[in-house]
Amino acid sequence: ALDAVVACRVFEKLRRCDAHEQWGIATRTRYFLQKTFAFRKLKQQSWPKRLLAFGAMFWAMWSPSMAVAGAMGLAHAKRDILCGSWALCALFILMRSYGEEMLKSSRPLEIYFGKWDPSKASSGLALGVALAASFYAALSLLGFGAPRWVPGAVAHGELVQAAAAGILAGLFQEALFRGLVTKELERDYRKAEGWKAAAIVAVLFASAHRTLDGFLGLALLSLCLSEARKAFRGSLSFPLGLHSGLVAASAVLGRSVYAEMSTAPRWLAGSGPHFLEGALGLAMLSCLYAVLRNKRRKLKSR
Repeated sequence: ALDAVVACRVFEKLRRCDAHEQWGIATRTRYFLQKTFAFRKLKQQSWPKRLLAFGAMFWAMWSPSMAVAGAMGLAHAKRDILCGSWALCALFILMRSYGEEMLKSSRPLEIYFGKWDPSKASSGLALGVALAASFYAALSLLGFGAPRWVPGAVAHGELVQAAAAGILAGLFQEALFRGLVTKELERDYRKAEGWKAAAIVAVLFASAHRTLDGFLGLALLSLCLSEARKAFRGSLSFPLGLHSGLVAASAVLGRSVYAEMSTAPRWLAGSGPHFLEGALGLAMLSCLYAVLRNKRRKLKSR
């Protein structure tokens, strides 16, 4: 009925226009109707098909960035910044248009991100930095390394690069996995089956990083971030801060602050050492998951 009313108004307007205006109105109307019917069909599909369709649209918007970076002859770091920024912009534009049709909301990003709270984002950021620092401090206490107390050991450019990488990675991955993908899975799984959505997101999140050594750690980190989202009433403020702080702090501490004195066992600290590959990092993430799950249970009981 609504489509019929819209069509009648369009036809009334067409009668009062010249040929050029009629062509423009007809083109916009055709595009609007085709897009609406396409999303209606897509909404009836299962979550794998919906996510594949979203991935195809994102790839079509992001792939030109690689051609632009190649044509400009940029260095590796600058090319990563260009492609990462392009991917973030493409994701937000696509999430907005996709969410407007699938969620039938004029503000879909607010639904995906939840209520933004700077204090929670700062708390998550501090916790991410503390986790990375605790990992390297534990290795130092075990005798595998020591901090470098050298003035100027960390260059300002390296701090800026690590902060930019942390913000880009946290914002992009949380918007995609804890925002859009989680919402799509929650449409198919009820609240009682919410653990299935979290588990699928964890597998997708770990697979997207294309590493076997850190697969288990990445999956556990994803579960922690999903629990944080639930513990803070669907807001991505805390998970985004936690993710960004962990990425940025691990990059700075691992490269410039922590000095390896003897090689730690691979089973304990992974290769590098790396926070997400060894038993030490997995134990810390398991404790974090238990704390966040307990917080969510308290919130649910209240």
